[in-house]
Amino acid sequence: MAKFIFSMQSLLSLKSRMEEQKKQEFGEAINKLEQEKSFLEGLNMEKEHTLLKLRESVNGKISPTDFKNFNNYVEVLKKRIVAQMGVIIETEKYVEKKRLELVEATKERKMLDKLKEKKHEEYIEEEKKQEQKINDEIVSYKYSSL
Repeated sequence: MAKFIFSMQSLLSLKSRMEEQKKQEFGEAINKLEQEKSFLEGLNMEKEHTLLKLRESVNGKISPTDFKNFNNYVEVLKKRIVAQMGVIIETEKYVEKKRLELVEATKERKMLDKLKEKKHEEYIEEEKKQEQKINDEIVSYKYSSL
């Protein structure tokens, strides 16, 4: 019985490697998104902390210069938060792009896997037919020599 050889095995191997690469890229994109969200959370916490300090300072004595500095810092934080939200939106688009690439790579690999499986089943069926033919010839030969 000859060994089964899939004629497109090299293509299947290439598609499998591409799928693994896409999985890695997708994972890296998700990690980047999480980092950006974490950074945004840090900015929001810093803004809240600064506003709390400003409120506490207003209850006591605060100079107009310090009040202006607090106010300016809060405005800077607000602008950074808005900018970071934009970064997150772009990163989410990138994650979606990588997800779609992974889905496509997976489809291509699965299609070749199914083709390989079908070809293997055809090969096994053909081998069974050949074996049956040989068995029939042996039986026919033995029967005719009696």
